[in-house]
Amino acid sequence: MNNKFNRAIEHLINSSTSEEVINSIQAVEDLFSLTWLSKQEGHRLQMLWARRDVLSTSELYSLGKSIIKLSINNKKWLDATAKEIKKDADSSHGLITEMIIIGSLSTALGVITPCPKSFKIYDYTVDFETGFRHKVSIKNYDITKHEKEFNKRSEIIRCTFKNYLKARGLSGRLTVLLEHETLTDELTREICFFITFKMKDYNFYPFSNGSGGIGFHEIDEFDKKTLVSPSDTILIIAKHHFNEQRNIIDKINEANDKLLSDPDDPKSLKQLVIRLGSTANIEMINDHLTKLGADWERCGFDLYFLFQPQVVSDIEKDSTMITTSIKHGVKGFFPATSDIKNKLENMKSLKMEFGIGAISSESSPMILMINGTQTDISIKSHYVFQKGDLYLRAEKKGSGYEGSLAKMAPGIITHSVFDNMTISPICYSQDDRVLII
Repeated sequence: MNNKFNRAIEHLINSSTSEEVINSIQAVEDLFSLTWLSKQEGHRLQMLWARRDVLSTSELYSLGKSIIKLSINNKKWLDATAKEIKKDADSSHGLITEMIIIGSLSTALGVITPCPKSFKIYDYTVDFETGFRHKVSIKNYDITKHEKEFNKRSEIIRCTFKNYLKARGLSGRLTVLLEHETLTDELTREICFFITFKMKDYNFYPFSNGSGGIGFHEIDEFDKKTLVSPSDTILIIAKHHFNEQRNIIDKINEANDKLLSDPDDPKSLKQLVIRLGSTANIEMINDHLTKLGADWERCGFDLYFLFQPQVVSDIEKDSTMITTSIKHGVKGFFPATSDIKNKLENMKSLKMEFGIGAISSESSPMILMINGTQTDISIKSHYVFQKGDLYLRAEKKGSGYEGSLAKMAPGIITHSVFDNMTISPICYSQDDRVLII
């Protein structure tokens, strides 16, 4: 962390130099200003800047690389977009996505130009020397309101559980399994009531309908003399809201209709680029786009590109990394009048540089792990909330103390306790979700 930003960057310098990484993060600071980035107003970019974990550093590096590239020929658009991002937190992620994508592109014999706000359909164009062009619409479908509500309710349950542990001087692991149910407000109240007034001993308490239950167990990974109360871990798994994927499909249909409203012309190709949040079912979305492409009269795009960045765990290496799943396709049929062959011959391919992590043509599996062991239970159609704070008493060694600061699992971190002082890690995040890329 021997740099002006006090960030660990070693994981990024395999493909870049330390100077390139620092310059990229500096570009983020220069564009948005340190004063604004340091504010605590709930903006996702401010939250990312405040963190010091490797995931946040990776995201800032990716954004900074695009900023540096865009500043060469598109400084005016870059400054205007940054101003819009700072002004409106709700719409900021879509604009940040545009910034990162456009700044990651390159092509031979072509000029990539972001579109001004007056362009209602497209976000950038690629104009080739031949007079032909790509017209591209970017859509960002991140965390849905249904998942936000699930996370909010899960935080309420965790707060209730932590108060329960604190009042009894205990540590414990809480597991809430809702195999066939969504986590509603009413169910959240029932779970909190059960924790507060009915949960007595370490045990598993099944629901009356037999579709899951509440587990309260000891944390047995550490010696009882080492574990300081109230340490907690919590895992909540609940069925997706029935509209979770449908809402995304509806938005894709709206985007397709807008592209369809723009008449085809003999020198352009229309492309739809979609970024999906981690909960979206990329296979289902890809199937829908394939079906749209097969209906050439209804299909508004000529090409589509679908990508989904996720934080995934490597079980064998006991590590996490960003993996981007990608899917792509074309319209299933082009009438002879579209002259598609001539268009393709007069355009070059676009290259998109993914600055961090790995790329896969397959979706990342969502598998339930129990006590470090992989099960065969898929949770692809479920929301997952996992967090934990494990307080471990430091061991006295000679004239000093030795403690452990680690990440035990996604969302679960350890803290070292020295007498009445607690030391917490800054290089790990409890929220294993990308915020901007």
